[in-house]
Amino acid sequence: GMAAAASAAGGTAAFAAAGRASRAAAHPLGETGVAMQTGIGAAIKEGRYTKYPGVQFRRETGKWRVQFKYQAVRHRVQGQFALEADAARAHDAYVRAHGLRRPLHFPADGEVGSLSAQARRPAERSPRGG
Repeated sequence: GMAAAASAAGGTAAFAAAGRASRAAAHPLGETGVAMQTGIGAAIKEGRYTKYPGVQFRRETGKWRVQFKYQAVRHRVQGQFALEADAARAHDAYVRAHGLRRPLHFPADGEVGSLSAQARRPAERSPRGG
């Protein structure tokens, strides 16, 4: 009955939590890094794909904006951007300026990159370092 279903659900949740914890332990930025990668997968499934987590397309304006949650706090970057990549660069600038431990879309050497940064070959990175 209900008790069996509840314990089964609890077991599944505990198993999922353990898997998430091990992925977080393996990721250089822990929970935040795993959450960003999970978010990309969810966005792709829902058809709201952006190459850059934290960057959203606004249908009303036809522009991109930067908004994300970090440690349960919502962060919003002022301004809207015509180009997705410009919004991603604004995300990186905000993350650096506020010292957040969050993967960057255009990482410099030694910085942790998001999945989208890992997908680009290093040769494709912009030479002007921004």
